[in-house]
Amino acid sequence: MRTRLAPLGIHPRQDRILSLLGMMEQASQIKLARKFGLTAASMSTMTSRLLATGLIE
Repeated sequence: MRTRLAPLGIHPRQDRILSLLGMMEQASQIKLARKFGLTAASMSTMTSRLLATGLIE
């Protein structure tokens, strides 16, 4: 999975979050952090990276 996602600049955990977001209308960072067992800081960093790549808005 990591090899297939690498050209897109996406890590496997980011892929899982993007998949979940695709099924949800909206989600807060706190809700996503709890769902994936991440700290709020980790989720914030991941969100910033996904925003920077244009994968989420």
